[in-house]
Amino acid sequence: MGNIFHDAQQWELALESYKTAAQRAKNLKASSLPPGTASTGVDDISVYALKPMGHSTFIAAVVHDFETEAELRRPLLKALTSMGEVGLAQLASTLGQHQALPLHPWMSLYLPMPPGLRHTISKTMSELMYEMSVNQLRTTSVNLPTRAQYKREFGPSMGPHNLVRRLRVGFASSDFLHVATLGVMAHIFEALDHSRIESYMILPSRSKDSTPYSEKVLQSADHVLDLTPLTSSIPAASHAVRKLNLDVLFDMDGYTNEGARLPWLSSVRHAPVTISWYSYPGPLGNPLMDYVLADPVVLPLASTQFHSSAPLYVPPSYFPRPHEAVLPKQSINFLEKRLKHNLPLYMPDNGIVFASFASATKIRKELFSVWCSVLAEVPYARLALIDSSPPAKTRLLSLADSYGVKNQIRFILLNGTRQENSVLLASIADVVVETTMYTDASGVMDSLWYGIPAVTCVGDCSDVMDAPEDTDGMASRLGASLISSLDLVDELIAWNLEDYRSIMLLLAPDHP
Repeated sequence: MGNIFHDAQQWELALESYKTAAQRAKNLKASSLPPGTASTGVDDISVYALKPMGHSTFIAAVVHDFETEAELRRPLLKALTSMGEVGLAQLASTLGQHQALPLHPWMSLYLPMPPGLRHTISKTMSELMYEMSVNQLRTTSVNLPTRAQYKREFGPSMGPHNLVRRLRVGFASSDFLHVATLGVMAHIFEALDHSRIESYMILPSRSKDSTPYSEKVLQSADHVLDLTPLTSSIPAASHAVRKLNLDVLFDMDGYTNEGARLPWLSSVRHAPVTISWYSYPGPLGNPLMDYVLADPVVLPLASTQFHSSAPLYVPPSYFPRPHEAVLPKQSINFLEKRLKHNLPLYMPDNGIVFASFASATKIRKELFSVWCSVLAEVPYARLALIDSSPPAKTRLLSLADSYGVKNQIRFILLNGTRQENSVLLASIADVVVETTMYTDASGVMDSLWYGIPAVTCVGDCSDVMDAPEDTDGMASRLGASLISSLDLVDELIAWNLEDYRSIMLLLAPDHP
């Protein structure tokens, strides 16, 4: 039942169903398990309980049931750490692949955990995808050019005017025609040197909701491979990609867009050089992914030990966005936006609106407590957020009340997604406040484009209770990557929550 409620986004019902399933499975005796099944290493927790515990932990975080999330997360992470790669692999062989991954890699980005465990989860997922892909494609080998051939065609001695042919570069994403990826790809395809690079856009499926702008992006690529007619035949789709004879393939999905992405595209090699970029800010655990496009801020050298792919640094920031095309400044009528949504036209002279562009699901308790402490200290401050489900909203407001912010008018809650509210948030925000575990790179880029400072936190950005766990992953550094490219590290990047609060107060007008 939990899966049904989850797919219907009935989060509260899904949470209760998963919690019930976890409780029932928690105390199953070891004698009921198939021979060879790994133990969780945690008393009174059966391996059958791991899957519902994982889903419950994630959904509890999404609906801001922070007590349940912490109660479930700690024994879950302890069990997964105890089992390690070998134990999780044994689950696949004894209980079936559906039981082998209690937490999806994408879910792991939302939860504090040791970086090594996050890599283990991703590596287990990669191995499962490899086995499934090999079975579906019935092959593990691809005829690739030899190193000698590449040296002849693209060696250091080959200048820009005497190349044998153009370099064939493919970009694969199930999200090409959506707003966030559109903003990146429009710039990329137009900026490519088409005299040296032949670009291919690979679409798992063609969106029915294309716009004139998305069609323009499609036309900016040299070639578009639409796999929509081949979705029912993975071998045929794989063959179509191989026929492109790509030299480089960018995977822009990672473990996002589950159900729409093409897992076989990166699980079995389709190009001599493969690069992960953009959508999934975390370890892939995929030995066939040669590089991860990053920068020294979003992926420090010390953190690369938890990534299977070698870093390919593109300073100052790996995250480009052509705002002139997507968000032209002159098209924004801030006054009209405020009137339409019944928002305050003016604030007191010492008033300020802090705003988060991120999805409400990324808000963690320790961060929300910092925001509320600033509201309590700055009387005319308000906090604008993307609204969440009614139960989650109730929990946040109740939590704010416990932190001393009892007047709900201090919060401006906007319906809809971040993309839908980007311009509206910019019309009311004085300072953008970033989430910690999983930041919103697009939101930070939008705010900086509008000239609004954005405060972010890297390093130890957890509360005391969570200190042994880790919140400083690639996903937490997306905003810092963009801010550091503007040389505003000291002004806008905090290294702990105390510094984060201090920066917010410094940006509040007339605050002592």
